[in-house]
Amino acid sequence: MSILIFTGPTISAADAAPLLDAVYCPPATQGSIFQAASHHPRVIGIIDGRFESVPSIWHKEILWAMNQGIHVFGAASMGALRAAELSAFGMTGVGSIFEAYASGELEDDDEVAVAHTGSDHGFAAASVAMVNIRATLAAAESAGIISPQTRGALQEFAKQQFYADRSYESLLRHCAEMANGNEYRAFEEWLPSGQVDQKRIDAEAMLKAIDEFLRTDPSPLQPAFAFQNTSYWEKLLGTANHNQPQFTQQEIPGSAVIEELQISGTLYHDVSRTALGRFLAVKESLNEGFDPDHDDVSLATSRFRETHGLVTESAFQHWLRSNHLDSGQFRRLMQDEARLHWVHGIARNGVWSMLLDQSRVQEQYVPLFARAEKKLSVLREHGLLNPSPADTGLKQEQLLAWYFQNCLSASLPQDVTRFALEMGFDDLSQFTRAVAREYCFRRFNVPASMATEIAPDSAANHASVFGIKT
Repeated sequence: MSILIFTGPTISAADAAPLLDAVYCPPATQGSIFQAASHHPRVIGIIDGRFESVPSIWHKEILWAMNQGIHVFGAASMGALRAAELSAFGMTGVGSIFEAYASGELEDDDEVAVAHTGSDHGFAAASVAMVNIRATLAAAESAGIISPQTRGALQEFAKQQFYADRSYESLLRHCAEMANGNEYRAFEEWLPSGQVDQKRIDAEAMLKAIDEFLRTDPSPLQPAFAFQNTSYWEKLLGTANHNQPQFTQQEIPGSAVIEELQISGTLYHDVSRTALGRFLAVKESLNEGFDPDHDDVSLATSRFRETHGLVTESAFQHWLRSNHLDSGQFRRLMQDEARLHWVHGIARNGVWSMLLDQSRVQEQYVPLFARAEKKLSVLREHGLLNPSPADTGLKQEQLLAWYFQNCLSASLPQDVTRFALEMGFDDLSQFTRAVAREYCFRRFNVPASMATEIAPDSAANHASVFGIKT
């Protein structure tokens, strides 16, 4: 994705899409910009952000995004606020609301705040922003509909209201109480067509500005500041995944799915531990500047589809629908898979040093040790501590097919070498030796009733017992 836009009550994604081809996300919260930047868009545009029921966008995450070379634009609402605060660092503000904040004409956050519905109703505005009331009253005065005195009185009345209570209905009621009858009626008749949605005007201007900006094929942003890592920043990194932007709106929110995971008991511990490794690996790849290219993503995709049995397009599309992903979201997932694979490669020795301890923590060490001890004893007894495929009586392809069919209940992958490398083996030869040891161990460790059926030197008999056609 090259453009990510956070919007909601100011302008809907459906209305914004004709103006700019982008991925549209709901109003941003703390961690949203960090998560968006992790996907390396060329531009992030901030229009709306949430602030009351959840932590709002943190300035530091915007600075981090710009430090990654991403151009960040802001306008209309929360975007205008942050752009005014961070314009000196390279954030681009657009529109009259941004300009008013940047000049000091506006200072209060409540100027752009509105009440709005939830995701199930598209974050539609349920009140009128003070900046829109100001623009509307100014237009009414310019048109000769209301006097400067009435404009000032109505503006003061609206400013004193709680942001969620502001509406044109309440403004009209107050106008009826304090203005003369002719002025009230003129304002009442003019208002439906005359009201000014300044926030939307600025949002549309930002979308058009981004489109024009990208037509120049700009280079990545070169920030004129040094990003400082702090304990507060690390804390944000630890919580960012809980606030990640939802690129599509599902009837069942991600938090509800996570709750099901949380009440499952041990499954949560297993998944969260793996997710922690995933988070740290992706973070490390970003810190090291690794950016998966087309070939990296293609390899990750083929690896994933093969592993999950998604060979046919129909199976793949069914998986996408079941997991509530579109093609763009799946590509982002595969970018992270490529990052994981890259980090695993450079951290292989470190991972190896942790495997035994991790198996102890997960209560796997004792059975693994017992099986290894038994296997070495059996193989030593038969002089097969380092057997080759020839010692099994099978051809290499037959031996590998036996392993996938009987040990993994899977078909032979197209690229066995790649599988071997992913399992931590140095090469295919080392993997094949390990499979040969497993085959010989099972051959000599079968129950006595089965052992009598095996002729030691008969490849055909070996194959019949272990499911191989010769």
